[in-house]
Amino acid sequence: MVREAEEFIARCRAATITLAIQALERLREEAGTRKLAGAGLAASAISRLPDLRDILNSHALIHAAEGVFYREALIEAAESSGIKAHAITHRAASNFLDGPAARGVSELLGRIGKAAGPPWTVDEKCACLAALSLLPGPARKFRLAELDEPVN
Repeated sequence: MVREAEEFIARCRAATITLAIQALERLREEAGTRKLAGAGLAASAISRLPDLRDILNSHALIHAAEGVFYREALIEAAESSGIKAHAITHRAASNFLDGPAARGVSELLGRIGKAAGPPWTVDEKCACLAALSLLPGPARKFRLAELDEPVN
């Protein structure tokens, strides 16, 4: 059963990466002359997943593995499309936003959230912070190095 699951997951991963690459290419086309600075992703706090057999025996681990699956697939798709990708965890985002380096960033997140509309949850804020960390040029003041922590 585990072998079949591994093969199924490998096929799903390949299909997911292909679809993500196609979506990123459409986004690039829609952006026109504007260059995509990168892709920001929210990440779970899980650093390492257990063996697949253990995952399959735990409903909670199945959901955690699903999050890791999509995050890794999106990062791979972005990188294969020449787009930088950065993921940050909720914990890293919260620690940053509670710290002194966040002056102005919380206000900026509030303005972006208001413009974006709902939902504007912790996931959207994390992804936004990760995206801000990839901005080039003068926007580098939002390079939020404090957010970097291992997510794999």
